[in-house]
Amino acid sequence: MLPWTRAPFGYRVDPDRPRDPAGVRIEEAEAAIVREMFAWYAEETHSFCSLARLLEQRGIRTSTGLARWNLASIRCLLTNPAYAGQVYGNRWHRHGTLERRSATAPRKHSAMSRVDAPRDEWILVAEIPPLVSQEHFDRVQARLASNRRFAQRNNKAHPYLLRGLVSCGVCGLACLARTNLHRYRYYSCTGKLPALFSHREQKCPSRLSPAERLDELVWADLCDLLSHPEQASRALARAHGGQWLPQELQARQQGLRRGQESLGQQLERLTEAYLGGVVLLDEYR
Repeated sequence: MLPWTRAPFGYRVDPDRPRDPAGVRIEEAEAAIVREMFAWYAEETHSFCSLARLLEQRGIRTSTGLARWNLASIRCLLTNPAYAGQVYGNRWHRHGTLERRSATAPRKHSAMSRVDAPRDEWILVAEIPPLVSQEHFDRVQARLASNRRFAQRNNKAHPYLLRGLVSCGVCGLACLARTNLHRYRYYSCTGKLPALFSHREQKCPSRLSPAERLDELVWADLCDLLSHPEQASRALARAHGGQWLPQELQARQQGLRRGQESLGQQLERLTEAYLGGVVLLDEYR
């Protein structure tokens, strides 16, 4: 059985037997786009970003009908061995989130990350008609591996105390650490990036946060906390007591407690009346 909940872009399945490998067929219009994407990336003509922009400009929608292509979706497409004709199961595992998301933004999705499983754990399920040759597919994987080694996230040339820990106070998104040509260090909201990265139509109007000043403030506060551990003890006690919850939620909890106490008192009085013979059994029930 195919390990798919949805056929990859460029393929269709038999609607009567969607999990049968024998029913997989090529959707030629989408297959031509997939072949172009593999060719452009293998020849270093386009990056993930330029591929996403090009697909959006051409009006090509994703397999789910979205107008904008996500960079993660393009990576999944270019790393899927099904396009070389081999369908594998157990290619990844789900773990607790590895990517730090904004602490101030509401959580809308599951806090899980997809982690690639070792190649020896993959299970070959079926072989389907390939869209690209194995040699072409391997060239793309080699370039992906090379790009991962030189990715910007691995650049630690400039020190940031709060790298990946700052959130924007205006829009709630996480902030990036950046250094300009004059070597001034800042924390910049990801909402300022193009919509391809921020997934927002409008850019965030927040200002850049000077990294040096913010690092000094947080470091001084941390040193003060460590030199006075009783502050942490009080904070933990307040958190366990629900003191950090929003005011509206606290009021609702207090109302529920009062209601439970009142209900308990009524049950006690009713039980005493039954035991004293004032209330009959049917009425007590």
